[in-house]
Formats: sequence, C-alpha cells, structure tokens
Amino acid sequence: QQNNTNNSSSENQQINTSSKNEPQNSVTYPNVETCSYTVHSSLPKYEIKIEYVSKKKASYIALYKENENTEIQRFDLEDNERFTKKAIYVVDVTFDGYADVLVPREHPASAIYFMAFVWDTKTNKLVYAPTFETFGNISLDTDNKLLLSKASGDMTTTYKIGNFDENLKDFKKSEVFNYYVNGEYIYYREQKLENGEMKTVADYK
Repeated sequence: QQNNTNNSSSENQQINTSSKNEPQNSVTYPNVETCSYTVHSSLPKYEIKIEYVSKKKASYIALYKENENTEIQRFDLEDNERFTKKAIYVVDVTFDGYADVLVPREHPASAIYFMAFVWDTKTNKLVYAPTFETFGNISLDTDNKLLLSKASGDMTTTYKIGNFDENLKDFKKSEVFNYYVNGEYIYYREQKLENGEMKTVADYK
C-alpha cells in the first residue's frame, strides 16, 4: 500500500490494516519474509527481508536490491508485535515523493503503532525515525504534509499533530491535545512546539 502524494483530495489518508489478520500458523520459525519495495520510479526496485523468530516477533529487517543477494543495510528490531496481515507497509509518510517502510510495533487497546524507516534521498538508504512510533492510529494529511494521531484509553483521548524534520531525519510533534473525562469534569491540556520545545499553552478543567 503506497500513499499517492499527487492526490489533491483534502481527505486524510489512513494506513489501512486490520488487527484480525495475522500470519498463518503453519510457518516454521525463524522465518524470513521477502517483500517488494518500490521507492520511486527513478530508482531500482528493492526488497525488504524481515526475519520472524515467532508468529508475532521480528528480529530484523534488511534492505536489498531486487533479485540480488547483497545486503545493503540491516536494522535489528527490539520490541515489536505483528498484528497485521502484511509484514511491512510501503507508504510515503514524509511527503517527499519517496516511499518509506512501516513495520508493525504494538497494538494496545488504545491505538496501533508502527516503526518508520524513511528513505534518505542523499544516501539512497533507509533511516530509522524513532519518534514516528509515538503517533498512534496515524492518518496522513497530504495537503498540509502532516501526521495526525488519535489515541484513547483510560478515559483520556490524545490528539497529536506532527511533521517530518529533514535536518533531524525524524518526526517532531507540533501540537498535542489531551482530554480527560471522568464523569464529573473534563480536563483539557494543549501543548505547542515553541523554540524547539513543547510548551503548555492551555491547561484547565
């Protein structure tokens, strides 16, 4: 599934996956799955190989050129849980026209989270962007080039807005909204990015 960055629609695009679809039980572990990876029409075809040590636990992902056996780079994976049908999702989450790689990370009750490995056009390699996995239930605002996130749990709903920082090679949060409802009152907090730091601009109940 690849995001079309030329789509002029104002509707937000969501990463379409289902927690009900899981790998088949008849697999022997460790098992390596090979997934095709089209970064951009101007670049060669690539493959992502991802090793699973159990049904839901991956140990690494590796980048290869298609039909070649030379490993270009590898990322060891720590905490992760496969809750999707696909091992990876190919989506342009940096809005630069080059597809990135998302790997399922965790699926608590409140939201689903992915790890992001973004394509670096200067090195033609992937870069791990750790802040992406703090955004739950991601939607992509392609018009404004923003990540939109919503997660709910323990009577608290959190909305986050973020974007990719090319200099940091990572994502940063620009706004965070928290609502807490316990049946008696509503607690609200709003934070915004100012001078490189998240600062509370509204806080009341």
